[in-house]
Amino acid sequence: MRGLAAFLLVSAAVMLGSCRSRTGTQPDQGVANTSNSESNRKSARNSPASIPAKVPRTPNVVFAIQAHSPWAYSVSFSPDGQTFASAGGDGTVKLWDASTGELLGSFEGHEKNVTSVVFSCDGSTLASSGGTDGVARLWDLASKTELRVFDGDVGWLWNVAFNPNDKVLATVGAKGWIQVWSSSTGEKIRTMKAMHEYGDNATSVSFSPNGSLIVSAHENGRISVWDASTGRELHTMKVDSLGVESVRFSPDGQRLASAGVTGDICLWDSTTLVELLRLEGHTGPARGVRFSSDGMRLASCGADGSIRIWDAVGGEELYVLPVDGCTAECVDFGPDDSNLLAAYGDGTVRKWHIPRSS
Repeated sequence: MRGLAAFLLVSAAVMLGSCRSRTGTQPDQGVANTSNSESNRKSARNSPASIPAKVPRTPNVVFAIQAHSPWAYSVSFSPDGQTFASAGGDGTVKLWDASTGELLGSFEGHEKNVTSVVFSCDGSTLASSGGTDGVARLWDLASKTELRVFDGDVGWLWNVAFNPNDKVLATVGAKGWIQVWSSSTGEKIRTMKAMHEYGDNATSVSFSPNGSLIVSAHENGRISVWDASTGRELHTMKVDSLGVESVRFSPDGQRLASAGVTGDICLWDSTTLVELLRLEGHTGPARGVRFSSDGMRLASCGADGSIRIWDAVGGEELYVLPVDGCTAECVDFGPDDSNLLAAYGDGTVRKWHIPRSS
């Protein structure tokens, strides 16, 4: 769970050294999963043909950088893939060269624990959410200055997202509120409150590719789909018995992927919330999930320290990218799907090269 108590516990664990930094070590090698066991063959319902699971090479780490201390919570590629941003427990948002890992700039303003960062679709701005200060901030990349602050007065914020035309931001956090803002004026457009049982703090938010829908994930194990123009809750379903940490639309908007505290990664029909796939492999809570840009692959990360790459159509586990002794908090595919960024609990960010299928 991402509540305050859990946050303090994991932060304390970091300070005690339970999460070991591996900066400067030899590159980690990913493991291709070639098992044909039934547990790794998940059937898809009403899906097109699966991509080939057999690939000629294994993933490898391009670079590993000590980005934050003590925790890296979020990472995001720029739309053109030339840079990336990270956010961490030191209260900073940082901009990096995606080829070399060189630091290009640092953005300060949050009190501490920046829990989420994302590029606008045009690549000109960054949005970040501060866990403890409870505000979202918009940053101009050209001038490296703060443009505006979004204060929803809800306590902790966990996640922030742009709609496809960059005119609207959505934030989620304590109380289960989903707040929608004008990115140009900072004005709050509306607040949506999920009518769930106790423990409904919202952990994740995502817009559909056409901007008509918003999906939110909640600590009580539910995901909710909303009409972005009216704020009406269209569907809600309990999808994980312990909680949901992350949810994302597929690039075509037809599917949702969720990462659960049970460790399960699930794919859902975005219109009906019918389950399409359930992917089992993480041995602890799953923290994040992302589709590749073509929608054919899915990356997930978890408290077991692993990144897992899945066939998003057939459900087969393609690769396991392990980092021992450290939680993997967030993943993001690059625009060409051959690179993957991962943020870890020891404050490092790793760039992995992911081979394409043949």
